[in-house]
Amino acid sequence: MAGRAPRGSRDFARSCHRASSSAPRTGASAAGRGVAGTFPTTAEPELDRTRATLPTHRALVRKGLTVAEAANLTAYLCGIPLGDVQWSLPQINRLLFLRELHRTGRIGESIDTPTVAGA
Repeated sequence: MAGRAPRGSRDFARSCHRASSSAPRTGASAAGRGVAGTFPTTAEPELDRTRATLPTHRALVRKGLTVAEAANLTAYLCGIPLGDVQWSLPQINRLLFLRELHRTGRIGESIDTPTVAGA
Protein backbone atom coordinates (compact mmCIF):
# COMPACT_ATOMS: atom_id res chain seq x y z
CA MET A 1 0.00 0.00 0.00
CA ALA A 2 3.02 2.26 0.11
CA GLY A 3 2.78 5.13 -2.35
CA ARG A 4 -0.99 4.91 -2.77
CA ALA A 5 -3.31 7.68 -1.82
CA PRO A 6 -5.73 6.93 1.03
CA ARG A 7 -9.27 5.92 0.12
CA GLY A 8 -11.58 8.71 -0.79
CA SER A 9 -8.79 11.12 -1.70
CA ARG A 10 -8.85 12.89 -5.03
CA ASP A 11 -5.25 12.18 -5.87
CA PHE A 12 -5.33 11.21 -9.55
CA ALA A 13 -1.74 10.20 -9.86
CA ARG A 14 -0.61 7.91 -12.59
CA SER A 15 -2.67 4.73 -12.68
CA CYS A 16 -1.29 1.28 -13.27
CA HIS A 17 -4.39 0.46 -15.31
CA ARG A 18 -3.97 1.19 -18.97
CA ALA A 19 -7.67 1.64 -19.74
CA SER A 20 -8.16 4.28 -17.07
CA SER A 21 -5.66 6.68 -18.63
CA SER A 22 -6.57 6.09 -22.25
CA ALA A 23 -9.21 7.98 -24.17
CA PRO A 24 -12.66 6.41 -24.40
CA ARG A 25 -13.08 4.07 -27.32
CA THR A 26 -15.56 5.14 -29.94
CA GLY A 27 -16.19 1.77 -31.57
CA ALA A 28 -17.58 -0.01 -28.51
CA SER A 29 -21.01 -1.48 -28.92
CA ALA A 30 -23.92 -0.75 -26.66
CA ALA A 31 -24.17 -4.41 -25.73
CA GLY A 32 -20.50 -4.45 -24.73
CA ARG A 33 -21.07 -1.55 -22.31
CA GLY A 34 -24.01 -3.31 -20.65
CA VAL A 35 -26.63 -1.08 -22.24
CA ALA A 36 -29.71 -2.81 -23.56
CA GLY A 37 -30.07 -2.02 -27.24
CA THR A 38 -32.95 -2.45 -29.60
CA PHE A 39 -31.78 -5.11 -31.98
CA PRO A 40 -34.08 -6.88 -34.40
CA THR A 41 -34.86 -10.35 -33.18
CA THR A 42 -34.93 -13.14 -35.66
CA ALA A 43 -35.83 -16.73 -35.05
CA GLU A 44 -32.77 -18.90 -34.83
CA PRO A 45 -32.60 -21.40 -37.67
CA GLU A 46 -33.41 -24.96 -36.72
CA LEU A 47 -30.34 -27.09 -36.23
CA ASP A 48 -29.68 -29.16 -39.32
CA ARG A 49 -28.79 -32.50 -37.79
CA THR A 50 -27.71 -34.06 -41.08
CA ARG A 51 -24.75 -31.71 -41.39
CA ALA A 52 -23.68 -32.35 -37.82
CA THR A 53 -23.30 -36.12 -38.10
CA LEU A 54 -19.83 -36.30 -39.61
CA PRO A 55 -18.16 -33.73 -37.30
CA THR A 56 -19.90 -35.26 -34.28
CA HIS A 57 -18.79 -38.76 -35.26
CA ARG A 58 -15.21 -37.63 -35.86
CA ALA A 59 -15.07 -35.79 -32.55
CA LEU A 60 -16.33 -38.84 -30.66
CA VAL A 61 -13.76 -41.09 -32.34
CA ARG A 62 -11.01 -38.58 -31.45
CA LYS A 63 -12.19 -38.71 -27.83
CA GLY A 64 -11.56 -42.46 -27.74
CA LEU A 65 -14.83 -44.12 -28.73
CA THR A 66 -14.79 -46.91 -31.28
CA VAL A 67 -16.30 -46.24 -34.71
CA ALA A 68 -19.40 -48.31 -33.82
CA GLU A 69 -19.85 -46.58 -30.44
CA ALA A 70 -19.46 -43.16 -32.03
CA ALA A 71 -22.01 -44.03 -34.73
CA ASN A 72 -24.55 -45.23 -32.18
CA LEU A 73 -24.09 -42.14 -30.02
CA THR A 74 -24.39 -39.92 -33.09
CA ALA A 75 -27.62 -41.71 -34.01
CA TYR A 76 -28.95 -41.18 -30.48
CA LEU A 77 -28.06 -37.47 -30.60
CA CYS A 78 -29.95 -37.18 -33.90
CA GLY A 79 -33.07 -38.64 -32.33
CA ILE A 80 -32.81 -42.12 -33.84
CA PRO A 81 -33.89 -44.90 -31.48
CA LEU A 82 -31.17 -47.44 -30.78
CA GLY A 83 -32.71 -50.66 -29.49
CA ASP A 84 -30.58 -53.61 -30.59
CA VAL A 85 -29.54 -51.96 -33.87
CA GLN A 86 -25.91 -51.10 -34.58
CA TRP A 87 -25.98 -47.97 -36.74
CA SER A 88 -23.32 -46.87 -39.19
CA LEU A 89 -22.77 -43.28 -40.29
CA PRO A 90 -24.08 -43.81 -43.86
CA GLN A 91 -27.23 -45.44 -42.46
CA ILE A 92 -27.78 -42.51 -40.10
CA ASN A 93 -27.38 -39.97 -42.90
CA ARG A 94 -29.72 -41.96 -45.18
CA LEU A 95 -32.39 -42.15 -42.49
CA LEU A 96 -32.11 -38.44 -41.71
CA PHE A 97 -32.37 -37.68 -45.43
CA LEU A 98 -35.55 -39.76 -45.75
CA ARG A 99 -37.00 -38.15 -42.62
CA GLU A 100 -36.44 -34.71 -44.14
CA LEU A 101 -38.10 -35.75 -47.39
CA HIS A 102 -41.09 -37.06 -45.47
CA ARG A 103 -41.25 -33.98 -43.25
CA THR A 104 -41.36 -31.65 -46.26
CA GLY A 105 -43.94 -33.80 -48.05
CA ARG A 106 -41.71 -34.78 -50.96
CA ILE A 107 -41.98 -38.49 -50.21
CA GLY A 108 -44.77 -40.70 -48.94
CA GLU A 109 -48.39 -41.25 -49.77
CA SER A 110 -50.45 -38.35 -50.93
CA ILE A 111 -54.24 -38.57 -50.91
CA ASP A 112 -54.61 -35.96 -53.64
CA THR A 113 -52.42 -37.81 -56.17
CA PRO A 114 -54.49 -39.93 -58.55
CA THR A 115 -53.18 -43.40 -59.33
CA VAL A 116 -52.52 -44.29 -62.93
CA ALA A 117 -54.18 -47.57 -63.99
CA GLY A 118 -52.29 -49.86 -66.33
CA ALA A 119 -48.95 -48.18 -65.91
